[in-house]
Amino acid sequence: MAQTAISPTRAQDYPEWYQQVVRAADLAEQSPVRGCMVIKPHGYAVWERMQSILDRMFKETGHQNAYFPLFIPLSYLEQEAKHVEGFAKECAVVTHHRLELGPDGKLIPTGKLEEPLVVRPTSETIIGATYAKWIQSWRDLPVLINQWANVVRWEMRPRLFLRTAEFLWQEGHTAHATSAEAVEETLRMLDVYATFAERDLAMPVIKGPKPAAERFPGAVDTYSIEAMMQDGKALQAGTSHFLGQNFARAQNIKFAGTTGAEEFCWTTSWGVSTRLVGAVIMTHSDDDGLVLPPRIAPHHVVLLPIHRTDEEKAQVMEACRRLEAELAAQRFGAEPVRAKIDARDMRGGDKVWQHVKQGVPIRVEIGPRDLAAGAVSVTRRDRGPKDREAVPLAEFAARAPALLAEIQQGLFERARAFRESRSVTLGSAAEVHDFFGAGEGAAGKGGFARVHVADDPAVAAAFDPLKVTVRCIPMDGPDEPGTCIVTGQASQSGARFPRAVSRPFLGESIMSRFVTTPFCTALLAAAMLVSAAARVNAAPLELAAVSADAKWLMHFDNDAARDSVVVQRAWEKMLKMHPHAGGMMDMVSRMAGMDPRKDLRDATAYGTDTDKRNGVMIVRGKVNREFLTRMVEKAADHKTIKHGDHTLHAWTHKRGRRSGPVVGGFYKDDVIVCGRTEAAVKSALDVLDGRLAAVGGGGPLAGRVRPGSIVVARATAVDPDTKCPVLKQGRGFRVALGEHEGKSFYRARLEMNTPAAADDVVDVVKGFTALAALRWGGEADVMKLVDGAKTVVDGATCTISWDADAEEVWKVVERAADDWQKRHRGRRGGHGCPACGKGGCEGCDTGACPMKKGDKPAAAPLREDEF
Repeated sequence: MAQTAISPTRAQDYPEWYQQVVRAADLAEQSPVRGCMVIKPHGYAVWERMQSILDRMFKETGHQNAYFPLFIPLSYLEQEAKHVEGFAKECAVVTHHRLELGPDGKLIPTGKLEEPLVVRPTSETIIGATYAKWIQSWRDLPVLINQWANVVRWEMRPRLFLRTAEFLWQEGHTAHATSAEAVEETLRMLDVYATFAERDLAMPVIKGPKPAAERFPGAVDTYSIEAMMQDGKALQAGTSHFLGQNFARAQNIKFAGTTGAEEFCWTTSWGVSTRLVGAVIMTHSDDDGLVLPPRIAPHHVVLLPIHRTDEEKAQVMEACRRLEAELAAQRFGAEPVRAKIDARDMRGGDKVWQHVKQGVPIRVEIGPRDLAAGAVSVTRRDRGPKDREAVPLAEFAARAPALLAEIQQGLFERARAFRESRSVTLGSAAEVHDFFGAGEGAAGKGGFARVHVADDPAVAAAFDPLKVTVRCIPMDGPDEPGTCIVTGQASQSGARFPRAVSRPFLGESIMSRFVTTPFCTALLAAAMLVSAAARVNAAPLELAAVSADAKWLMHFDNDAARDSVVVQRAWEKMLKMHPHAGGMMDMVSRMAGMDPRKDLRDATAYGTDTDKRNGVMIVRGKVNREFLTRMVEKAADHKTIKHGDHTLHAWTHKRGRRSGPVVGGFYKDDVIVCGRTEAAVKSALDVLDGRLAAVGGGGPLAGRVRPGSIVVARATAVDPDTKCPVLKQGRGFRVALGEHEGKSFYRARLEMNTPAAADDVVDVVKGFTALAALRWGGEADVMKLVDGAKTVVDGATCTISWDADAEEVWKVVERAADDWQKRHRGRRGGHGCPACGKGGCEGCDTGACPMKKGDKPAAAPLREDEF
């Protein structure tokens, strides 16, 4: 058996392995105060890295930092009954305000307080009392505050970083005028946490609402991100709570609305803690010690000089100092590469193993022989401790950012692959017992499972013997009908339910998991729809809400598409017809560091010219910035352009008819702005930065608009080169297509040059209806959908609307697709056998084929437009 630096190994005793990694990495130690820990410099440096990244992300979303008292009057907690009940057993209470010498010379508490003070377990109540003074009018809202602090929740069975009586965290607290704004804030911060976990911690997470029994005390809804640890358990890594008006009513947080009427605020809270340090340890570390993702490593590179004589020392140290300066000039993750020289007077092997156990991403050894060869010896922490590579000294600094990015992405991919290898689908209570029990095979080893269960106490009772609890309803999972495997109740949703960690984590067989529940999924869907409707002040979409300054605009909302029956069924159909499509998408995801099916948030194409040459594309999503930058830098005619705080890239895109100039850059880490001209991109960035009111007129930049639909298209002017005879008569149009509350919808508003042109639009719609009647007239369900199209003419403006049940739309689309596939099966370039459908009569088995191999078909092939 290979010798390891950590004993026992993960396989031998996972809880003890964790404790030994913390100790070997010099992260923290137990304190004289039971249940509390001392965070040592290296451990605190890791937390500082996390803190600085999150703090920047919070401020980018409009939040400010503040600080509130450590002590909370007991009466404040009592005002919210559910809240105090949830934390009562964990509270530390101060009852006296001074110490005096007793008769025996020992100190005794005296000066009893009139009202006991609770050492904050969380700050909703004390912050709520403060907000009640700050907020008077709707003009004071929203209030977006974050606090970096420590909290105390009495814990008698501590685990360093995971569960301690005192721990460090941040807690955000916001107040809003409407429920929709508060829900939007709750989900926004959940996305911030998920982005941070996956991008910076390289830790794949599943996000979603928690069932009623697992909600934060006093909250209406609680959302969490959960990650799988290397023992198959899941750890709750962050939470975001929609508090409704519960705390506002308890703390009397009111505001005068626009009509003067007094209303209670809608509030949220959200937080992550030093538990994330433990999460990183258990996600990435190995049997040699800590493994740190480069983005949160205190040092990216450690330089280890090797020498024997004073003369060798002078040469080697000079080379180390030069390399340290060169590395500091490089950028990784928008920051300088952090390098340090370890020149301590101790054995080289001891230094090497210390940095291995502390998780430094890259170690570089430099000695006289290396200098003579013009190279350095490089070792990566994500590989074996003896897996060295000789890299030319002159090239290493320039290559370091790419190496760090490769390590970061590799750790994420490795963790995600592990999670998927331990994920299963279960269809009965017996399978749940087998999987999470002590049987053979997959049983007992833990993992994530996907099941159907209801939000019912009977579910918890059924799985309590297994120590399995419902933890989270994944938001990104499929939405499938089913039946609860315990109660038999109908379930409208099905999604993965990862095995999650309950309050006690290590040292006990507490193995709680995620389970889907139709109740919580319904609440989530309702909240998202309410939020979307509020944003556009209409249901499902008010086209006037789309920016007025763009001459043309198209918007794709990926979040809405994921909830779309038609879109999801079409995706499943495509995977069945083209099994390689999923693999191709996975390959793209690995290359780009993002999954377009999940990570793309929205895309807006925006332009001030009708020919689209001055257009701007704005895309929000989880993006591998380093990877994209490297790819762009390899493009033809590449150059960089500085614009304020932004670095733009200009290059020539060469690919057939789509060749042409491209200019693009990052507005934020998750926002890309690109277009064909430098001026257009700069103008868009100026609008986003607030330096410019609009790109081409009197409205906000279209990229800031988030319509509650799947696809929006709009133009205030029509391309004069359009081939469409109807559009040639038009001045502009707006179109919206999507789904809302299970209904598919289509809205179009065409502004024509004359009333006669508007009537022509109606004739076109009637023509399509007539064609549908000829093709589908014998089928009542199809004609019911067709008859749903309505047209209204008001002068020179024609408005078209169409509504239908999304499920019925899909049935018709699938039937048409199947029919088309049958009629085209086997055709090659249009040359198909009319008798058997096989191309060129290869393998024809009808015995009556009118074609011979290589001949033209006896009958004209079916044209695409005949479908």
